[in-house]
Amino acid sequence: MRIVAAAALLLVIAGIALRVAASATELWQDEIWSLWLLHDLASPIQILTSIHHDNNHPINSLFLYLLGDHRDCLTYRLLSLVTGTASILLAGVIALRRSLLEALTTMILFSASFLMVLYSSEARGYMPAVFFALLAFWAARGYRDRGGLLGPLLFGLSVVLGFLSHLTFLFTYLALAQWMLAKKAPLTELLRWHALPLGFLAAFCFLDVRYLHYGGVYEPISLLRSLRESIALPLGLPDTSAGLVVGVGFSVAMVLSGLRAMRRSGDDEWAFYVTALSAPAAVLIAVGIALHIWFPRYALVSIAFFYLLLASVLSRQYRASAAGKILYVTVLLVFCFGNGWRNVRLVEGGRGRYLEALSYLAGESRGDAIRVAGSHDASISTLLWFYGQRIPGKHFSYVAEAERSTAPAPWFILTTQASDYVPDYTLVVSGHAYTFQRAYDCFTSCYRWFVYRETPPRRSAAPILQDRLVSDHPRSVARAS
Repeated sequence: MRIVAAAALLLVIAGIALRVAASATELWQDEIWSLWLLHDLASPIQILTSIHHDNNHPINSLFLYLLGDHRDCLTYRLLSLVTGTASILLAGVIALRRSLLEALTTMILFSASFLMVLYSSEARGYMPAVFFALLAFWAARGYRDRGGLLGPLLFGLSVVLGFLSHLTFLFTYLALAQWMLAKKAPLTELLRWHALPLGFLAAFCFLDVRYLHYGGVYEPISLLRSLRESIALPLGLPDTSAGLVVGVGFSVAMVLSGLRAMRRSGDDEWAFYVTALSAPAAVLIAVGIALHIWFPRYALVSIAFFYLLLASVLSRQYRASAAGKILYVTVLLVFCFGNGWRNVRLVEGGRGRYLEALSYLAGESRGDAIRVAGSHDASISTLLWFYGQRIPGKHFSYVAEAERSTAPAPWFILTTQASDYVPDYTLVVSGHAYTFQRAYDCFTSCYRWFVYRETPPRRSAAPILQDRLVSDHPRSVARAS
């Protein structure tokens, strides 16, 4: 037992180390956007009554509001860091009901998962949603098995806090409700467990959800890319078509095997897993086709439950035969290696080098006032608002697209999320020529910055980029060290 406890402790320590290292990187656009949405509020209640924006994750917003202004990025991310670490332990506790091996396997998956590390180190509501989903599931196991108010109260609070973390908690609540209905308990028992969640949902929809709007300008994401990232990344597979094919085949096999084993053993949790995993998959396909905006983070809660099911299947295979042991070791090696190199790249590359870029602009500009234009008004102006305050003695202002023809900015920032994009050496925007200076890269889906400086346009030079983001004729450029 001491060996098992030591192994669990090492897994938690490793998970904390990864998450703390990733939390030390710079805040990126959506995190800063959350801060910007809060900066004019007079009361925390306005988080629910005034913002009405999809980037407002109420639990995270309340934490940031109470926190106030801080210089270091890690402080802003403490809520996600704590809930992300606690999720490793809670997932192990949930899996412990079956066996120690399953508990340790689950903790390996949660600790090493790139997506879990990524969102445990980001000041947003996705990781709190995972934690409260796990807590609600753990509490729901006592439905019909224990009396009193403690179980329903814990379940109800978990559901409320889950919805306040992120609306994708809906996938979990639907699965929990369907699972509980399948138990055919008396109506009074069902109401005892769901009165608080349903009452809260009615108030939440009335105050906030019915007014919610989607903000931001994102580069379109194809359905194929959404599927690749949502299936390959959680398994540590390459983000390629081959990774997608292998990931789909492996995932379907594991899910079917896990559900079949539960049904044969009389474990009614299979009913929960069917809805918890199929609902986001169906929405992914529908939204991916219609809107092209599906990100893996929208399925993060469901990915957490997939890890629980995967750990159950792998552990059962390990105990069944020598071939099962080979499968167990192979899957965990691929998983840890594939997720491990992404975690290393996240820590090394970070979510952007925005402060470094603005420091370069400050050093190259005369005077205190620095005017900047860019290819993405919402993204660049938000980052400029946050990081510009952190450069003493300089005042940054953003020149919007409508103002550029009459008052051109001396600096232009071309930004993109495409990891393979190579910028042109020169570009022309609103009749003004700019020359490439430096590139500031990042890892994952954050924004890369390419800094340009205004230069007199040459008569012989044809415009290479006229108010567009992606070049058809990429050129090699020297990157900033």
